[in-house]
Amino acid sequence: MSHSFNYLWVLLCFALNSLGIMAQNNSGCYNPEFYYFDNDGDGYGNQKYTQSMKDDLIHNYYNNSNVGYVFGSHLMYGCMNSVLADYQVSYVEEFVDNDDDCDDLDPDIYPGSVWYYDNDGDGDGDPSRSKAFDCAPDPKYVKRRAADCNDNDPQIHSRTVWYLDNDGDTIGGSTAFTGCTPPSNQYVLTTDDACDNDANTTSLYTWYYDSDGDGYAASAINTKACLAPENYYATADDCNDDNKFIHPKTVWYLDSDGDGWGGDQIKQTCEQPTGYVSNGSDYDDDEPCITNIYPQMYYRDADGDGEGNSKSTNYCSFRPKGYVTNNKDCNDSNRLVHSNTVWYRDSDGDGFGNPSQSRKQCSQPSGYVLNRSDINDSNVKITNITPQYFYEDQDGDGHGNPDQYLYHSVKPDTGNYVTQATDCDDTDALLHDFTLWYIDQDQDGKGYNPTKLEQTNLLRGTPDKNIAPSTVSITITGCYSGNLYVLNQDDFDDQDSDITDTLPEYYYKDSDGDQYGVEDQAKLFSQKPNDSYAVAFGDCNDSDALIHPETLWYLDSDGDSWGDSEQTLQQCEQPENYVLNKEDHDDTTEKITNIAPQDFYRDQDGDDYGDPNDHLRYSEKPEGYVINNLDCNDSDTLIHPQTVWYLDSDGDGWGGRLSQTQCISSTGYVLNSQDYDDSTDKIDNIAPRRFYRDQDGDQFGDINNFVFYSHQPQQGYVSDSLDCDDNNASYYPNKKWYMDSDGDSWGDPQAITNNAYANKGSKSITQDNYSDIFKNHSL
Repeated sequence: MSHSFNYLWVLLCFALNSLGIMAQNNSGCYNPEFYYFDNDGDGYGNQKYTQSMKDDLIHNYYNNSNVGYVFGSHLMYGCMNSVLADYQVSYVEEFVDNDDDCDDLDPDIYPGSVWYYDNDGDGDGDPSRSKAFDCAPDPKYVKRRAADCNDNDPQIHSRTVWYLDNDGDTIGGSTAFTGCTPPSNQYVLTTDDACDNDANTTSLYTWYYDSDGDGYAASAINTKACLAPENYYATADDCNDDNKFIHPKTVWYLDSDGDGWGGDQIKQTCEQPTGYVSNGSDYDDDEPCITNIYPQMYYRDADGDGEGNSKSTNYCSFRPKGYVTNNKDCNDSNRLVHSNTVWYRDSDGDGFGNPSQSRKQCSQPSGYVLNRSDINDSNVKITNITPQYFYEDQDGDGHGNPDQYLYHSVKPDTGNYVTQATDCDDTDALLHDFTLWYIDQDQDGKGYNPTKLEQTNLLRGTPDKNIAPSTVSITITGCYSGNLYVLNQDDFDDQDSDITDTLPEYYYKDSDGDQYGVEDQAKLFSQKPNDSYAVAFGDCNDSDALIHPETLWYLDSDGDSWGDSEQTLQQCEQPENYVLNKEDHDDTTEKITNIAPQDFYRDQDGDDYGDPNDHLRYSEKPEGYVINNLDCNDSDTLIHPQTVWYLDSDGDGWGGRLSQTQCISSTGYVLNSQDYDDSTDKIDNIAPRRFYRDQDGDQFGDINNFVFYSHQPQQGYVSDSLDCDDNNASYYPNKKWYMDSDGDSWGDPQAITNNAYANKGSKSITQDNYSDIFKNHSL
């Protein structure tokens, strides 16, 4: 049944009862009343309250029509003192006899309920500012929470969450407290401090694991935490985490002598320094022969005879090669000379001894030698070698003069002697009895050689051959000297002076010097005559050294005259859209040429710092762009990374001496530093001066009562400090005083003085009409 039908039914019942038509109910109730559903149980009903669930449970009738109870979703007509069944009573108890409730969903809101003033709008009211309302409260009042301890701050109320700040960095950790007032001053309003035991950070530290247990970690294994786990460290500076002896504090010893053992000089570092070793056991680090073994004296045995030289020693930890432990040798340069050496008599002093005369001792006796091979010990020129005749070869041609000879064991050291006496002219090395001469028809200094001529003619590809004239012999032998014959037969063509002793080849005329000649201008030469000839031909432009068959042309797609190194053609003629260079860094745009491109950043304000969000990638810097992207405000030339900001402690818009250099201003900093005193806003960029209190308003101030400001205060202060009485506006400097000679309090207008105070006998009144010598104003 609908709500409107229920309500009409109640009205009908009420009307029937009024007319006496409706019978008394079973419980004896003759005057039924309206009762209203009180949903929130606060004693106040709501005629307009609806709830579909109640509609399903509350019936329009109970028992029979004579009971006299009519139920709707929000209204009941009947007697509350009726004795009803349990089912009905449970719903009767939810009805009251008034419909005054303005919010039947909230038991705390009813006529006259107490509300609390919420000044800061945080939902909590001020418990000291309460007021009762009849269902229509002021929007600044709240109902339940009378727990605001600071009603001027919306952040502070009964539901405020405070976070414990253990490390005092003003940022709390995870420990929280909810309430108006924190448990202690260690609680703050901000959180997100992951490491609340360390005031230096709010984020987790990265810790690195020390695998080898040397107290130093590597970066391979790491974790994030506030405090270091066991065997974890804050830095990853171990260069070898598999060796506990290698770490940043490893001691390395300088090995100056390179013997593998270190001395006293040390370095502490992770990596092994060049020239350093891990031990410090060297007995002498300036001597590579001395290591970690205690040294002893060794003697040089240069000749390897097992006996050492007492004057050539080496103090070493080990026996050096070529050294022995004894010093018996008297001649360490000869292994044959030692303490058991046999010496032989050398009477003629030729270095060879007589086998029949000898001595045994270490040092060489005078006139004795080690060998016994002298053939004739009475002739110094005859030694252990069978003597022969040697002929003087003055010109050094290997042929001696038969008239000049010596009989010696060996060829004399001085002079030039040979064993052949075949020289016909010992003054010319080229002339002797066996000299062979070759014809030189082209006079190039190279003699005729028919075999080499055949090789040259093969190159020519013709049957012609060079032959010697029939009247002239090709060769002659002896001491001949003339112009037609030479001593060599090296000529590849004895009729062409350009062909000498080197097999000729064709060279091509090369006018531009690019190593490519013209094919129809070829000639045989033994040597390249000059740079105007080349070994190769095929030049398509013999006037330009850059143009030849091996010329590489590079594609110039963007037409900036710089070619792409990856797109080439090799040919003599220049292809269309190709150039000779390959220096283009990007052949798709003419903005990038042979200069390596880079990012240029827009510098709109001209402060030499660029906008990181506005850039171009060009080879050359465009106008209005710079190479850095450090500007934080490209519309203001004063704002950039080198901007100096000055602390404005007193908030007067003028900065003091404390400054910071950075792009973005910190709170409380300004661009100027003109404040004369940044501790007070009364002093700014104008030099301060004294302003004096003018209490009596006479425009003259009290010299003992002043302020030190940049600007004159609007009221009560002046720049003049000459007032002698700032409590009396009648007294001020330069005030006119008139002489009162007769003492009648009236001054003489002709007798004036200017003072702050009157002189004796002076008055400020100028109305004495008669002579000031009279005390009366009338005669």
